[in-house]
Amino acid sequence: MAGNGADSSDIPEDDLDGPTDGDDMSLEPEYYDMSQKRKMIIFNHFEYNDDYPELRKKPGTRHGTHRDVEALTKTGESLNFDVTAYHDGTHDEILGIMDDFCKQDHKDTSCVCVCILTHGLGGGRLFARDKSFNLADIVSKLQDHAPGLVGKPKLLIVQACRGVLLDAGKLVHVDGAGEVLLLPSHIDTLVLRSSVEDYRSFRSGRGSWLIQEFCRVVDAKHRQMDLMQMIVIVSRLVARERLSKCPMNSLAHNKKQTPEMRSTLLKTIRFTDPV
Repeated sequence: MAGNGADSSDIPEDDLDGPTDGDDMSLEPEYYDMSQKRKMIIFNHFEYNDDYPELRKKPGTRHGTHRDVEALTKTGESLNFDVTAYHDGTHDEILGIMDDFCKQDHKDTSCVCVCILTHGLGGGRLFARDKSFNLADIVSKLQDHAPGLVGKPKLLIVQACRGVLLDAGKLVHVDGAGEVLLLPSHIDTLVLRSSVEDYRSFRSGRGSWLIQEFCRVVDAKHRQMDLMQMIVIVSRLVARERLSKCPMNSLAHNKKQTPEMRSTLLKTIRFTDPV
């Protein structure tokens, strides 16, 4: 017996399916217009307040994070991003900076990249200097409160733990223009995170695994590859080549890490024209 609520069976088939006619040009990749301004914001965290409500203790100092800021700044500027770094911001300061940024006139902006370097927990919780905020708060501001960024790529790179679990890894045997569109709100966004949910991320005095590999790959490959291709390489390098070396801490020794990407991009991102 059918229920009162509407489901897909209540909608005529012609209303469910979009248009299928057209030539094969619709299957060709489209590229975001990257010819205008590019903006990168870095929220970097090194130290935290002593009285931290979520942990009831001071989070550990993030030694080596300055190396990530240096790498991101160098890579971003080489790709013509206007880079602004904020250090050890409070919860209110970070959200206020994002509010002010989203209110700006972005008609001349091609792309936005927000990098967050901090501690974190599961469920998208990230640490400001005084208390946590949620990654979803940042994403929603970019998607819902920045009308000038509609239809433009919004990139988020997050270097933070997502839990307390450590990945021991597994052995694997390898064989070898002018158009007006009505668009959903949650598109044109890419989020790259340093680990999967519930797992820790690794960082040393030389920087974090994700950020250092990301900058290395983009520096070397941005003239030949699009962003998605480069992220696949970054993920492979972190997953295959990196292994924690903590002999004084047996629980954290010889552990692995897996970056994770979530994307609703509708086009391809190239930072430079192919050579």
